[in-house]
Amino acid sequence: AVTAIDSNGNESPITSTFCVDNCPIYDLPNVFTPNADGVNDKFVPLRPYRFIKDIDLKIYDRWGLLMFETPNPAINWDGTNMFTKTHCSDGTYFYTCTVNQIRVSGIVPKELKGFIQLIDGDKRGANN
Repeated sequence: AVTAIDSNGNESPITSTFCVDNCPIYDLPNVFTPNADGVNDKFVPLRPYRFIKDIDLKIYDRWGLLMFETPNPAINWDGTNMFTKTHCSDGTYFYTCTVNQIRVSGIVPKELKGFIQLIDGDKRGANN
């Protein structure tokens, strides 16, 4: 709703009310290089992301074994297997991600699926 207030504090009547939905943004890259060189060392969403409540991200290796999961939209995966605490091997990983977007109508889930290429993991002593 939009109204105007003059210098005497008189407010105009509301003539109409309408809602404009916000525009959630959340995109994931398809490659990262956790080789401890300080560049692209963590799998994180492309910036900026906005209007995201939380996520349900799961990352699997090529055999379907869960390597990492998080509800944190920032992700910050360093390429380490969350169970064994060892560095994951170079290769292709698959992810599923439910992104809970904050919309005018409430929380709306959006499903993302894709592949991540992990490169240079062996420089950290990978042993998956």
